[in-house]
Amino acid sequence: MVKHTIILLALSSIVNAECILQETTISKSSLTVSNHDNITRNITTFGDQFKCSVRYRALVGNEWHTATGDFVFHDMLPSTACANAIALGDSHLLESLSQKQIQKEQMLVCHDDNKIMASVINTIGDQVKISQLTPDPNRPKSFAYNGTECKWFLDRNFIDKKLLTGYGIACKLTSDDWVIVDKF
Repeated sequence: MVKHTIILLALSSIVNAECILQETTISKSSLTVSNHDNITRNITTFGDQFKCSVRYRALVGNEWHTATGDFVFHDMLPSTACANAIALGDSHLLESLSQKQIQKEQMLVCHDDNKIMASVINTIGDQVKISQLTPDPNRPKSFAYNGTECKWFLDRNFIDKKLLTGYGIACKLTSDDWVIVDKF
């Protein structure tokens, strides 16, 4: 079941404002994989990295299903990478089998000072435009994670009148949309 709540606001006092639409989407399922069997692992080169591909049988409820998963890695033990491939395969299998509850939140934030707008990004799962993020100058290059382009960014927040700088990682969803996947 998908619930939509739409709130429209007339912001006449902010004429030349920069606005950001922050979106968070959460998908919930009650199914779980209780067992794995007949796991086959295949590690291949993937550009300058490696890829672990797995195929296995997964027990969901009282029924066995065939599942697959892939995980691209570089500085990681193959056993850990293949465990991640199984976890991704489980996730894809459960997504295909489950009745999902989807919760989506949207918040429109407007301000006429673009410097302030850069600091309102902010929780894991938020969908953003790459232009809303401040690139990490120490790690400016994109990197691949699970076949998806990702980038480091600076996460600046004001807490008790102090500017604190942390780091985050955002990964590409579409040509214009990115999702914040981690912050620290």
